[in-house]
Parts: sequence; structure tokens; C-alpha cells
Amino acid sequence: MRYEIDPAGSAPFSTLRAALTQARRNRDPQAEFRIAQGVYREKLRIDLPGATLNGRGAEKTKIVYGLSAHQTDETGAPLGTFRTPTLTVSANGVTLRNLTVENDAGPGERVEQAVALHIAGDRCAVYGCALVAHQDTLLLAPEGGDIANAGPCGRRAFLSDCLIRGNVDFIFGSYAAWFERCALWCVSRGMDVNAMIAAPNTPEGQRYGFVFHRCRVTGDCEPGTVYLGRPWRPFGKAAFLRCAFPRAVAEAGWLDWGTPFRPVWAGLCETADTHTPLRHPLAGSLAAEEEAAITPEAVLAGREGWRPWETAGKDGAPHEG
Repeated sequence: MRYEIDPAGSAPFSTLRAALTQARRNRDPQAEFRIAQGVYREKLRIDLPGATLNGRGAEKTKIVYGLSAHQTDETGAPLGTFRTPTLTVSANGVTLRNLTVENDAGPGERVEQAVALHIAGDRCAVYGCALVAHQDTLLLAPEGGDIANAGPCGRRAFLSDCLIRGNVDFIFGSYAAWFERCALWCVSRGMDVNAMIAAPNTPEGQRYGFVFHRCRVTGDCEPGTVYLGRPWRPFGKAAFLRCAFPRAVAEAGWLDWGTPFRPVWAGLCETADTHTPLRHPLAGSLAAEEEAAITPEAVLAGREGWRPWETAGKDGAPHEG
């Protein structure tokens, strides 16, 4: 069933929350939400399997909220990182298209962790969207339990032609996830502060973590202040395949996790076209045959026949501002 949302009043629903409530009442297993241009200041959860959210474009349709880790709940307890997302996707098979999800709590140096999007369901796809925050923008991890010390969950996500904007550990979690042609926008916090793109906590024994394919690192960071990632947990995996890096990327490329100490390892890697002798000595450089083995099918495909990359590139990329 299709649900039309328009804050101007020209559709049956003026808020996403109202449309989601109705879809739950209808027990709609394949709900489609068509979201008109506007800024929707709502904190939302998508718990409808197979749901699709279609915006009018990342510059036009925006879901925005502003919670951060040190804010408190009604009992006075700090929210912590995992209760801050503007949008949480907890159901399987959810698709987001052509919209912005933003956490506008403030700069990371002031508010620290503030998540824009948390994907917690399996087989979720994001096309042509902008994910905007500062610290911990995008979380890819199951809900509940100890998210930081996650065990294998077998869950997957696919993101194509997206803008992902942040500064500290702004793509983090335990999923096997494929990023295709995404713009990774690194927000400057000054010359003495580093930006870290990926902070994977891939469980031991999981074959793949984050794979960035033909992505572009961009933003307004100063030369030498951007790192491709660091291991949130000892077996965190991230691979950059055929990506474009600006002068802002530090020569070492990768950063050890400081406290407790977790060193860079071969699971943090890149293809030979960008790997240089100045990279962190423990980081991986993929040989041609290793690169060839890392495909969307290998990373994401399962018995369900889920092939989200086959519909990628049909929506266009979002703005970079």
C-alpha cells in the first residue's frame, strides 16, 4: 500500500509518524511511503519489513532531529550513543531513496556522539541519500545487547550514490556493508584534530566488514588530517577499492585505536592504486586476485537472492553541501 506524506496538507498525512502508525495498524508488509519536499523534524523507527521510503531528492526531503549522547532522558540518565539516532531501521528489507537523514545536535567537538541513521535490520538498501552529522553519523549494527562487542549476526546493508558526512568514526558498526560510488564528506575540526571515516567492529570470523567501492573522499579537512579508519574492535574490517583520495588523507592512511590500544591490521586495507610505502606498516594492500574476490555477491548475497546493486545508479547522487 502507498502512503503519501506532505507537510503542506495536500496529502492524507502531514507527518511520517502518522503514516507509519497507520501502516502498522494495517499490518502492511510492503508499505511504500512517498514523502513530499519539506523538513520533517521527527525521531522515527522503521519497523515494517519491506518498507520503502521515497523522498523527492536529498536536497528537498529531509528527516531531522537533534539528540546527542550526553543529553539525558526523563530519568536523568545520559542517552548514550545508541539512543540518539534520528532514524532507526529495525526491520528487514527496508529501502531508503532520495532523502536526507540528519542529526543536527551540533558539532562533534561540542556534543560528541550524535547518530543520524542506525540500520539494525538485514538486507537494507540506501540509494541517493544524504546522511549528515558529525561524530558517529551512520551505525550499522543490530540493536540490543552489547553493540560494541558484537558477535556475528549475518546482517548486510548496501548504500549507493550517497553522501555520508561526518568527522569522527562517522561510519561504524559490525555489518557486512557495500558502499558504491558514495561521497565520504569529512568535516574539518581544525588542523590538530583528525577525521576518521570508518570504525568497524567486525566480529572475529566474519569474512567481510565495510567495503567502499569507487567512493570519493571529500570535504573541507586540512591536508594530512583524514584517516580512512581505525579498528573499533580488534577484528574490524574495512576495504577501500578503487577510491579517490584528496590531499587531506594522511600518508599513513590508517590509525591505531588509542584507548584501549587496538592496532591497525591487514583487515584494514586498500587496493594497490592508492596504497603507498608510507601507509601504516600493518595495513593491508590488496593484490589483484584478492581485489577480484571482493564483489557485491561475495559480500552481500545470501540464499534469499538479494541483489541490491542491480538497481543502483538509477536515482542519481545527492548534493555534496
